[in-house]
Amino acid sequence: MKLKQALAQKGLAKESIEAAIDRCDCDWLEMCKTKALENMAYQLQIIKKNNRVVFFILLVNALFEHIAYAFDFDPYESDL
Repeated sequence: MKLKQALAQKGLAKESIEAAIDRCDCDWLEMCKTKALENMAYQLQIIKKNNRVVFFILLVNALFEHIAYAFDFDPYESDL
C-alpha cells in the first residue's frame, strides 16, 4: 500500500504502521469499491456524452472518418 510505504519512508517502524492501520476503523475494501464505482460512473457519463455526439453527427450523414476526426481518434491505430 502507498500509505505504508510513505510512512515507512518517513522513518516509522513497520510494527507501528501495522498497528495503526489495524486500529483504524476504515473499511479499506469498501473504500476501494466506492472509489472504483465513482470512477466507472464518470467513465459511463463520458461514454454516454460521446454516444450522443456520434448519433448527432450520423444524423447529418457524416462519414466515420469525420467522426474519428471530431474525437481526435485514429481507428486504424486503435487496439479495439
